[in-house]
Formats: sequence, C-alpha cells, structure tokens
Amino acid sequence: MMFTQFILGFKNGDPECFKEAMIQVYDAVGKFSEDWKCERGCRYIVPAPSHVAHRVSESSHELCKILDSMFPWLQYREGCFSEKRVSVAAHQAYPGQRRTSTEHFESLGCRKADLAGASVILFDE
Repeated sequence: MMFTQFILGFKNGDPECFKEAMIQVYDAVGKFSEDWKCERGCRYIVPAPSHVAHRVSESSHELCKILDSMFPWLQYREGCFSEKRVSVAAHQAYPGQRRTSTEHFESLGCRKADLAGASVILFDE
C-alpha cells in the first residue's frame, strides 16, 4: 500500500514524492546510461500518458524535462504519445482487470513522426 501511495503522491504533485522519484530515476539513468546510450542508441525520453486520454501528469512532464537537462545525450520529446481512449486507472482496477503490458503498449498513439526508428526511454509512472 505504501508504494501505491507514493505513486499517487507523485502523480498528484506531492513535493516529497517528486523528490524521491527524481533521486530514484536519476540513479537508474546514471546506472544504465552507457548501455542505453551506446548499446541501444537511446536518444529520447518520453513520458507515458495517464489513463486519461491525451494527458500526461505534470510530474512526469517535469521529471523528463529535468533528465533532459542533466543528461546531454537524452532529449525530452513532449507530447509524443497519447492514450487512444480513457481507461480504468490501474489502482482502481479489480484484480485480473489490469491491462497487460502488451495491451498498454497497444493503447498508445504516437503523434510525432520524428521518433521513427529511434530508441526511446518510455517513462511510465
């Protein structure tokens, strides 16, 4: 339950949750940056949209902007992905009703063609 509260706090812009998320994500990007940059050719970071169609949380937007400024090889592309339709939030779904990762991926629409063939880090809160 604490983890769910942390995620919801991040989504709702709680400053302490944002700070902790930033530390965790920064550490992860730093740990894997050589592999992501050199081996996989990642150049972009894009936040996944929320369960609400065409919306990205402000916290995800801000975190991706900060990572763009901290890692010169990583560029934030705003507004690339959108949810094709409104869906039930994962924390509100009954057991067994949460979308699989494949279903989640298939529900995303891409609004920008400049990512064609690019390796992307998808930040999903």
